[in-house]
Amino acid sequence: MLATRSATRSSAPDFIERWAQHIMGEEIPWFPSGIFPGEMAAFLGLCEFYQVETIIESGRRHGYSTQMLGEFTRWTPCEAISIDLEEDAAIAADCRRRLGKYDGLELLVGDAFDILPNVARRATGRIALLIDGPKKHEANRLSATAAALFDVALVAHHNAGPDTSWGREFAEWFPQARYYEEMGFEGASWFREFKAWEREVVGDAPLGDRSVDRSDMAIAPLSDDERGKRRLWSLDRRPSPRHPLFLALKWWARLA
Repeated sequence: MLATRSATRSSAPDFIERWAQHIMGEEIPWFPSGIFPGEMAAFLGLCEFYQVETIIESGRRHGYSTQMLGEFTRWTPCEAISIDLEEDAAIAADCRRRLGKYDGLELLVGDAFDILPNVARRATGRIALLIDGPKKHEANRLSATAAALFDVALVAHHNAGPDTSWGREFAEWFPQARYYEEMGFEGASWFREFKAWEREVVGDAPLGDRSVDRSDMAIAPLSDDERGKRRLWSLDRRPSPRHPLFLALKWWARLA
């Protein structure tokens, strides 16, 4: 049985190891466009370590990461809300069939830039954001704005490798950002076993620019300074209607 956070006060790598072992024991189908199992193990382990009570996901497509969030809600006092445009009706229907068994998981349809503030306002406890899909620089704007307005403790961005300009921007805006291979357990025997299993799961799937040997999901726990509203004035120098300051004003008006 998977130990919950109330059972012991472990370190972050201990939580990540437990979730890696749990993921290996589940028969959850992985899809080539999905977040890698190891990336989800790291994210879920850190969610538990930081005692997150609400996870908000933007972008689910086939729902691999979303099903992992459903598993998380079964074992921890946490709810998960997933937002997606559901542009492919057949994929969305299949996804909903697989995910309907999770009582702690809510699936919403729409644009996260419009829906997220209402979802975050009704969230309980600390929030973690899981931002998937090719949002690039706009993903950073979404998370920066949410972190300034709500109790966001953890942010993870998929498709944000260090060789991309938006991945480098994420690391600049959230200086505690790390990829899970940098979290201090890469030499552990459990990690080597897990990586071998993960390579078997991924197999020969076409991955584009991604590699199962190198994560492109950046994960950042947020300090008080990284959650301050004053950051919105200085973070983004790219003119855009989705500049964090403009987004914040729009969200404030809506929530007032």
